[in-house]
Amino acid sequence: MKSLAYRLQHGVQLFNTIYTWVIDGSEQEVLASGDLTQDTLFYSEKKKKPTINIVAIMSLNFKILYLCPSEPCSIADRQTTDDTKKAWYDLLDEIENGLGDAGFSGLRQRGWHLDIPPSDRTNPFANVFSSYRIRIEQKFAAVKAWEATTVRLRTPTRYEESLLTQHHKIWTVIAVFLNDFV
Repeated sequence: MKSLAYRLQHGVQLFNTIYTWVIDGSEQEVLASGDLTQDTLFYSEKKKKPTINIVAIMSLNFKILYLCPSEPCSIADRQTTDDTKKAWYDLLDEIENGLGDAGFSGLRQRGWHLDIPPSDRTNPFANVFSSYRIRIEQKFAAVKAWEATTVRLRTPTRYEESLLTQHHKIWTVIAVFLNDFV
C-alpha cells in the first residue's frame, strides 16, 4: 500500500476532499471444465461465462498499490474487498478517501466517498469522477495488453487453489512491471 505520505503526495483534491486511492475489479475468462459444480462457482452473471475476478487498489497516479487475491467470479468485488480488508483497507488513514463504483459503496465507513456516479453532462461532480474512472479502466487495459491476462485458463475439475494462485501471480508480476517501468 506504500506509505501515507506517498498516497497523499499522489492524491487529488476534488471538491474539498482529498482522494488518495481508487478501487476497481476486473474479470478474466476461463474455459469451462464440464464439472457443473466448478463451472457454477466460476460463472459470472455479468459476463455470462466462467471468469476469475481480481480487485485492484490504486493510487491516484494510477500505480497499483494492492491486488486482492483472485477469486472465482461468483464471488463479487464487494465480498472480495471485505475478505481482504485487513491487508489494505485497515492500513488507510482516516484523512484518506477513496473512489470506486457503486459495487464498493458498502465501504463507506469513516465517511469515505466511494461511489463514482454515472457520467451526466448536467452534473459536474459526476463528470470529474468519471474522468478518474476512465483512467482506472486504462490501467486495466494496460494490464490486459499482456497476453498472460487474456489467455483463457481452464476451470479445475475440482476447486484448485492453484488456478487462483497462478492467476494472482500473473497479475502481480505484470503490476510490478507496469508500476516500475511504464
